[in-house]
Amino acid sequence: MGGIADLPQPVVRLIQSVVNAEFATMTADGVPIDTPLFAFPAEDLSTIDMATGLAYPAKANRVRRNPKVGVLIEGVLPGEPTISIAGMAAVRDADIQGNALRYLAETGHYAHLEADLWPEQQKAIWYWMRIIMVIAPKQILWWDDPAALESAPHRWDAPADTEFPVSDPLPPTSPQPAPKWSQPPWTQLAQGTLR
Repeated sequence: MGGIADLPQPVVRLIQSVVNAEFATMTADGVPIDTPLFAFPAEDLSTIDMATGLAYPAKANRVRRNPKVGVLIEGVLPGEPTISIAGMAAVRDADIQGNALRYLAETGHYAHLEADLWPEQQKAIWYWMRIIMVIAPKQILWWDDPAALESAPHRWDAPADTEFPVSDPLPPTSPQPAPKWSQPPWTQLAQGTLR
C-alpha cells in the first residue's frame, strides 16, 4: 500500500494546497470540538500540521489527552474532492521560536494581505507564538466531488507498521484549567431567541 502521495492527483493537490481545514478534537468529557484552522502539510505529506496560540492552548491540551483527531478538507472549486482524515496527532511546543517562524512562513501571507497592516501585525508577538500540532493520517476517506457524498467513499489506510508521532514532553508547569462559565439550559436560550 503506497503513501499519501500515491493517492489520486486531485486528492493530493487539495491536501497540498489546503488553506483552511476543520480540526476535530475530543474534550475530557468526550464532547467533539470542531475548529476551523490554517492547515500546512509537511512537504512529504507525512503530516498535516495546524497550530494554536500559546496564549490559548486548549486544542493542544486536548490532543495531548487524546491524540485521535479528525480533519475535514473540502474543495471549493467544481470537481474538487471532499476529504475526511482520521489521524493521530502530536503536540510540538518544545521550540516556540521555531514554531513562530514556521507559522509565519506558512500562513502569514494569508492573514495579512494588506501591506499597510503588516507593520502593526509585526508587533503582535503573542499572536505568532504558536503550538504546532502534527497530524499523521491513519485513514483517509474521500469523495471525488460533493455530488458523490451520497455514495461510498474511496479509502486509504496507513500501513500497519506506521509509526505515529509522539508529543513533545509536557512543559514543566501545569496548564491553567479552562474557565467554567455558567451555561443556561438550551430551552431557556431558545425561548429568549424566539422572543
